[in-house]
Amino acid sequence: HRDLCNFNLINNAISYVNFVNDDTYLKLSRANNSLYEFLLPNEQKPDDMPIISHTVVKADVRGSTGIVNEMKSQGMNPATNFSLNFFDPITSILSRFGAFKIFIEGDAIILALYEHESQPQNWYSVARACGLAMSILLVVQRYNRKNVASRLPLLEIGIGISYAGSAPTFFFDEDNRIMISPAINQADRLSGCFRPLRDNTALKQSPFNVFVYEIAAADRKASAGQYVRYNVNGIELSDDAFEKLQKEIQMQRLELKAPGAEDEPHQLYVGKFPTVSGTSHQLVVRQAPLPIMSLGNLEVTGTTGRHYYEVCTNPALLRYIKDLR
Repeated sequence: HRDLCNFNLINNAISYVNFVNDDTYLKLSRANNSLYEFLLPNEQKPDDMPIISHTVVKADVRGSTGIVNEMKSQGMNPATNFSLNFFDPITSILSRFGAFKIFIEGDAIILALYEHESQPQNWYSVARACGLAMSILLVVQRYNRKNVASRLPLLEIGIGISYAGSAPTFFFDEDNRIMISPAINQADRLSGCFRPLRDNTALKQSPFNVFVYEIAAADRKASAGQYVRYNVNGIELSDDAFEKLQKEIQMQRLELKAPGAEDEPHQLYVGKFPTVSGTSHQLVVRQAPLPIMSLGNLEVTGTTGRHYYEVCTNPALLRYIKDLR
């Protein structure tokens, strides 16, 4: 009777074990951390360690259609110009921040930074994503200088950074790995820009590049979402990303009147982050109150008591903070 009970227990346990020998299932299971592999320490590569969290960066280019049409009208090849002056330079700097290209969606590029188990020396995915976003803006500025010389429209970009404290899901299209993550959708929203706000002259003259508003309750039925944002050559961090950033690096909180916006004090967080090579770079994040806006007249009608976060890139502001410290 005892042996029969043990036999039934073993049979029941074995039914939960699936021995995989198909290459497709092995690839999918390994990529999504659902494969149990019993390897010796010297057999496991660092890059094969399970992903425990990830950060997504989306850079959304605006106005590219107009630039393409104008270049074509002048007999120029826009595809070569975008590749050599935008996508290729971005690809060349990814390794400095430990980032990977997920995919290119038209004129937008989506990147990811992974944090692996047992590699705490590389758990700086949000900080390095901020540094990568700042470098992407430098690429755009260099591209715009060429556009000025060629009398072409300037390129505008909006960048969103989102963090997820879990591993993404991976699919495969033959040998191409496809990543699925809610962080991609959130980064997409953060990189967007509400067209009526994009034409606001007062916002363009500010030393800051990101402004977020919650839509008034009476106007939400006419809107596709709960928030509208101005993001022109700016970098917005999600709430989760800012919380993770504070765990990655030590940040000093400053309250000061920024050059070009002396009407009120601003809350800034200042710190330094390491690149993959070990060099340190300054990082400044602005914490701004989230107001309520009426879509009818685009006027602020109240406040929510919550905040949004912007990675500051204004040169005058960064120099001012550097001199303070």
